[in-house]
Amino acid sequence: MTYSSRYALLSMLLACGVLVGACSHTLPETTRKPVPPPLTSAAPSFAAVNKEQPRPPVSQLPVQVKTDLTPVVSAIRQAVPERITEAGHPLANDYRWTFVRNGDPEVQIQDGLVAVHSEYRGDIETRLGSSGCRLNPVYPVVDTNGKLVLVQDRDAVSLAFEPTQTMVSLRPDGDNRCNMFNVPVKDKMAEVMGADQLTRALADSVQPQTFALPLQRIWDSLNAPLAVPVSTQNAKACLYGQPAEISLDGLKGTTENATISGL
Repeated sequence: MTYSSRYALLSMLLACGVLVGACSHTLPETTRKPVPPPLTSAAPSFAAVNKEQPRPPVSQLPVQVKTDLTPVVSAIRQAVPERITEAGHPLANDYRWTFVRNGDPEVQIQDGLVAVHSEYRGDIETRLGSSGCRLNPVYPVVDTNGKLVLVQDRDAVSLAFEPTQTMVSLRPDGDNRCNMFNVPVKDKMAEVMGADQLTRALADSVQPQTFALPLQRIWDSLNAPLAVPVSTQNAKACLYGQPAEISLDGLKGTTENATISGL
């Protein structure tokens, strides 16, 4: 886990629902008080003390949380720069470039895996005047892969984005009349396009404190009576449990229909 956050509810950014049934009634409160045993049985024999008492069985109940990851897609898309220039770059003294993004970036999420694709058009040249090299047009293609992870902090479960790599390639139909670097231009484009900075910006775009799941609401629902199907009887049983812990797995599904499974 690389992120932590204070508890924050969803604030309508993520619409979540716990997919467990609720019973139509609750247990009535009892007014009976415990009755002490007779004095003759208050002191059990050594045999009774040493006898191993049976432990209640440990049961597991599947839990599913459904959510819409569209706000996550929007945040990642906004982190991809629309325009990239040499300003502030270490190579700015020797080169000049301008690249403008073609349309909106493509962001796809499937089973928690994230793919970000964006294309640019622009030009790059040396600052040596007429004897230098200028390429126009140039078509860089930027692809970032990563995954969404669950980050828990006390009573909150949040989402964070962990990019694994950012790759920059060139479309073959661009200008390649000259080579201004000591290596092929395509091998230098990751540095020119600021791939490392883009990777960090994408990671920072999904803030755990913003994309939080209401774990307390889920926990409260598990403490209420739950209706569990009984397949052999074609009926439902009402369980009155005392949950001890909850474990959540990764994401499954698509952007609009993502599911977090757990026990």
